Amino acid sequence: MNHDCLASPEDHLHDGSVIFCLECTGAWEVVTASNSTYVVDLDAGTLTRTPDAQRVAAWIESGGERMPIAPLPVGLDDQTPGLRRDHEPIRLLHLEPVRLGYYMITLLDLVGDGATATTRSTNVVQRVRRL
Repeated sequence: MNHDCLASPEDHLHDGSVIFCLECTGAWEVVTASNSTYVVDLDAGTLTRTPDAQRVAAWIESGGERMPIAPLPVGLDDQTPGLRRDHEPIRLLHLEPVRLGYYMITLLDLVGDGATATTRSTNVVQRVRRL
């Protein structure tokens, strides 16, 4: 799959499976198998996660019990619908190249101190589009 990266080919190269990487530019919407939506703004260096509203409502109605995750593949964002700093832009420290059918792996500055890094893995990436 070709991607629409704005960086010139001499800046960095992708194999055919990479949609975008940390060296690319622009903003990207990533939707995972759990229907969480991530906006990765490479120009601003941020990631914003929005969980699936129906999953959050079901979780609240159940009294906060862990929701069943089958038949979704296991990923961290399947286990709790709400994560710390959902809906907020979080400073993106590192991003593994994003591919369809794979987990999106990020390193984030959740605390906001520039020194404490948190690794997050999403569920399997199902859709990606440039914003």
